[in-house]
Amino acid sequence: MSKDYLDLVWSKVRLWQFTLEQGYSFLFTDVDAMWFRDPFRHISFYADMTIAADIFYGNPEDHNNNPNTGLVFAKPTRKNIEVLKYWREARKRFPTMHEQAVYDKIKYELVSKFDLKVQYVSTEYWGNFCQPQKNFTKLSTFHSCCLVGLEMKFALIKGVTAE
Repeated sequence: MSKDYLDLVWSKVRLWQFTLEQGYSFLFTDVDAMWFRDPFRHISFYADMTIAADIFYGNPEDHNNNPNTGLVFAKPTRKNIEVLKYWREARKRFPTMHEQAVYDKIKYELVSKFDLKVQYVSTEYWGNFCQPQKNFTKLSTFHSCCLVGLEMKFALIKGVTAE
């Protein structure tokens, strides 16, 4: 959680906002995510944003799902631009936290203030080490989250791809 790390992860929220301001939708995945199949199969176009879940509780609209900003899809709407501005401003309230943790803290504010409609992607399709799935026939992507350190991520990813 060094200042440089926090600045880096927060820069993606700024990039997302800029992309939307230019009139483009985006699908963002972290660099430690592998794509096995087209993830757009699990993106809801009725929602304002689609965000992956570290822990998924069965309902894609349940804000109790634990978000993972390693996969985010958003449409270029005024609402989404304002949501990202609000999210970035919230960093001042939580200066030692990364963007994902801040989103988790303010997600109910975003829903009430902006009527934000979010769909969380099930770990059945967005696999990870937080809530591992063994059915690789359903996975579209796999994210090596819930691990610290590149060496550990690479070692465990090798194990996942070898199965």
